[in-house]
Amino acid sequence: MNLGFIKRLRMILTPKILLQRFFAVVTHPLFLWLMLLLNGCVIVSALLFYSAEHGTNDNLHTLFDAFYWAITSITTVGYGDITPVTPLGKLYDIGLMMVGTLFLTLFSALFTAAILSPDMERFAREIKDVEQDVSDIEEELRTEIKKEEELEKQILAALRQILRQQQGK
Repeated sequence: MNLGFIKRLRMILTPKILLQRFFAVVTHPLFLWLMLLLNGCVIVSALLFYSAEHGTNDNLHTLFDAFYWAITSITTVGYGDITPVTPLGKLYDIGLMMVGTLFLTLFSALFTAAILSPDMERFAREIKDVEQDVSDIEEELRTEIKKEEELEKQILAALRQILRQQQGK
């Protein structure tokens, strides 16, 4: 049983490598743009929610409450202590939950790619090397089989000749 995969998995999961890849992600321009968009969504949503719900929602007292609602909604936690009561507030809530799910998916994909991509590229190169080795071995086997078939033909021809000679005596 080949345990090389487990050794490779341990190489992937060392704290040093994980930390290096984490910092590579959080300093990547795509991550920074996503964070900017995410924070912008929270700020805009909190302001829109406050303007739509202030005065009609008994649980919404300050702008801080609106930011609290936006953060719990975008993370899809939604404790339920501040919930929209107006149709517009409910629409904002639905939109923010969908945006939160989208951002969760994007961040998950970004971190997964950063953690696994370097190793997957190395694994792909190793697989190509193994495939080339198998191809070389197959070619060697074909050559050896041809040699053996030729040798078999020569042996059969020699045996036939010996049989003919023996029958001719």
